[in-house]
Amino acid sequence: MNLSSSRKPVERLQRHPQPGPSKRVMLLGATGFIGSRILQALESQIDTPISILSRRHDNTVGRRDNSVTHGDITDPSALQAAMAEADVVINAASYVGPDAELAKRVNLEGTHNVLRACRDSATVSRIIQLSTTSVYGSGPHQGQQPWELQVNPESAASITRAAGEQAVLADGGTVIRPNLVHGVGDRWFIPGVIKMFGNLKARIDNSTAKVSLIDVADLGALVAALARASTPVSGAFHAANPKPIVVGELLDHLSREIQQLELSRGRSLSDALPVLEEAGFRPHQVRLLAQDHYYDSIQLWEIAGLSPKPFQLSPEAAAWYRHHLTRG
Repeated sequence: MNLSSSRKPVERLQRHPQPGPSKRVMLLGATGFIGSRILQALESQIDTPISILSRRHDNTVGRRDNSVTHGDITDPSALQAAMAEADVVINAASYVGPDAELAKRVNLEGTHNVLRACRDSATVSRIIQLSTTSVYGSGPHQGQQPWELQVNPESAASITRAAGEQAVLADGGTVIRPNLVHGVGDRWFIPGVIKMFGNLKARIDNSTAKVSLIDVADLGALVAALARASTPVSGAFHAANPKPIVVGELLDHLSREIQQLELSRGRSLSDALPVLEEAGFRPHQVRLLAQDHYYDSIQLWEIAGLSPKPFQLSPEAAAWYRHHLTRG
């Protein structure tokens, strides 16, 4: 892989790039919440050959004509075979749980395996790595660009993802950092918000904090557009709706569309933290929705040539959340 390690200022990056010649895309993590939507977006581009590395022992991942190699990013030999003819590699594979050893094996060692396979390939020219704004730590954050924030991860998952993405950046790759992602298949963000405020039965500091959100389908479309762009881009980018949403407005929307929340009173963050800790929420999780966590993300939309839509849960997503919460 011949990727420049130089950093171009964002203002010099090409806006609205035209898709180049048909690029062969290798997608890692295609069965995950975000990876499956990247796959869907890639499949909508009928001239994009797609290869997948999957632990599934069948050929049911996406379209039947996708090339499937069995394995995962902890298996260097499978990666070498999978990337034999790829032009672009998208790594959407990650571990977000509390197991520190597994986080290291997948997020750090797995990413290094991917990079080695890219370097050994005669065809790979770019890598796009899915990461998270959690690499910045608890915040608050108020509209900064990626280069204006210091990486300061706090959990084992975030520490290893931060280390993995730094290796990608050192090789001149692209790192995409979403904040909070919603949509069909989301089992953490919106269900967590409903559980959190359902337990607290109050708003935190009047719920005036602003947060950055993105629909998982929009995130998939952004990544797919970058994969097909004729001119590669390097560096770290935020992926979110450019207009943050006030947490109080989010809670009102969820009350209307998914489940009524009884939030007739208010509590301070210091009062809410011990109550929610007893309910199983870590302080970092509470602060994500009690303090500002929004990021400047317009550059990624401009580079991809896509237009963001105002926040709104789709009818399909609202129905999925209602069903998921009923089952839970």
